[in-house]
Amino acid sequence: GLGTHPYLQVLPGALQSPGMRRIVPDPEARAAFVRDARVRIAMTPDYAHIDDKAGVIVVSWWYYHLGDNLDLYLDLLHELTHIRQLKEGKDLWDASRSYADRPTEIEGYAVATEEGRRLGMTEERLQAHLHNPWMTEDDVKRLRASMDALFVAQPLPAQ
Repeated sequence: GLGTHPYLQVLPGALQSPGMRRIVPDPEARAAFVRDARVRIAMTPDYAHIDDKAGVIVVSWWYYHLGDNLDLYLDLLHELTHIRQLKEGKDLWDASRSYADRPTEIEGYAVATEEGRRLGMTEERLQAHLHNPWMTEDDVKRLRASMDALFVAQPLPAQ
């Protein structure tokens, strides 16, 4: 329903996700971080975003109830990456860079894409997941190149 919920209530198996290792590598820190994370389900017109004042993930009611489960899962990982970045003091809205060139977005999309690949998503399906109304084809190409470079340089941490 509408309101703010623990992340683990919205995504109960989250701690078993390999994607979580990417977001917070240390198991104890990861458990505490995810336990403290919150998701607000609200009547908003978009899909998902961060309320940086409250430090919560906001998911639209319609997307939570009617959206594709895999897309929602990947978006929840992406947004949880932003919650960690916010707690680290990173600028999520760096206006000096385009959306697709922000290190925070590159990491968020990389986490989601890596998990999507692990779950067997085709490249076409991943490409569709990356598209949104505010990015051009060139933006998506740059984003993908940056994501690939990021995780070649930083392999997935062990459990």
